[in-house]
Amino acid sequence: MNAWGIKKKNYKNITDKIIMLHNGKAKLVDTFDELIIEIPTKKNWFILIWIPIWLCLWFMGITGTIAGFGVDAFSTIWMIGWTIGGLSAIFFLIWGLLGKEIILIDYEYLTIERSILGVGLKRRLEIAEIQNIRYEFVDTNLSFERSNGIYTIGMGIGPIRIDYGLKTYSFGLAVDEAEAKYLIELIKKKTKK
Repeated sequence: MNAWGIKKKNYKNITDKIIMLHNGKAKLVDTFDELIIEIPTKKNWFILIWIPIWLCLWFMGITGTIAGFGVDAFSTIWMIGWTIGGLSAIFFLIWGLLGKEIILIDYEYLTIERSILGVGLKRRLEIAEIQNIRYEFVDTNLSFERSNGIYTIGMGIGPIRIDYGLKTYSFGLAVDEAEAKYLIELIKKKTKK
């Protein structure tokens, strides 16, 4: 079974295509009845190297607080905040190294999944209700004028946008403009939109 609860198929049939785009990040499996797009997270190697160093300092802070101060109201509150920060850093590290976006399109649904080793959040959209599949530029550069820090850990709004009812869903943060536009054309072709 795959992440969508569907029995895994043997993609060795002559009619199935497994495509790796030249210089692209997405892995595509295009069969007669479904299209699977797998996009790994955008890697920021500086952050992925810095987080383990920060976690060592974090661990020293936790053990130093427990050993040095004992238990009182301030140290308890500080420990709760420090623990949340550490768990967040561990999540960001694992997401940056192992996370991926998986888009599955079949006859009825377009499913967007963000997962780490198959565990994550899924959004299932009915193809009949999907509108306006498009590319929108996303500024992922850090600047002094606004904070784009969420993009440095491979999260945030992606350039591939899909309107669904009164909501807009996005994905594909790791892909470049040319690859995003290619994927949009594949999605439009598969969904007939």
